[in-house]
Amino acid sequence: LVVVATYDSGDTADSGDTGDYGTGYYTVYDDSSAIAVEVPLDWVELDGGMWEATWGTQAFKAASVIATPDMAGYNNLTAPGIWFAASEDWGNLGGYVQLLDGVKGWYRDDYDCDFVERGDYGEEDPIFEGGYDIWEDCGDYGATVGIIAARPKDDPLAYLVLLQVQMLTDPDIEALDQILLTFDKVGKLP
Repeated sequence: LVVVATYDSGDTADSGDTGDYGTGYYTVYDDSSAIAVEVPLDWVELDGGMWEATWGTQAFKAASVIATPDMAGYNNLTAPGIWFAASEDWGNLGGYVQLLDGVKGWYRDDYDCDFVERGDYGEEDPIFEGGYDIWEDCGDYGATVGIIAARPKDDPLAYLVLLQVQMLTDPDIEALDQILLTFDKVGKLP
């Protein structure tokens, strides 16, 4: 992963930081520098490796980045974080609705989340349009998870993106605004 910039509001963090993200954000990239997003400064555990998998009979590769303050906690829904991925191959699975449908089982079955709503995404976003799902009461700590599946407005058939934001506290929810303003494809997808 490459960190290219940090943004500081003027506050200073100390070792007793309680998760107030007023101290700023920094930009993280996947390992291939194809996608980027700004995350809170204390989300320092990162994984930018390529995501390769098969859904049904369709194999795909996706640029991927996970950022969290605690990777083990993120993986069991006890810590906040994001997982942002983008792939040209996902168009072979269908559109952004099919992408949202494809991950529903993770939250419904694997994490025992309660489905809250599905809606349209992108009215305020100049780059992407798509859909979102909201899940609540995920895992033992009752995490809220927002999922966005979207396509670029200027070339809807080029690629799809998937953004998962996992939130447990008010500062996590406040960080969502910065994440939504900054997630983007910035280079060539694998």
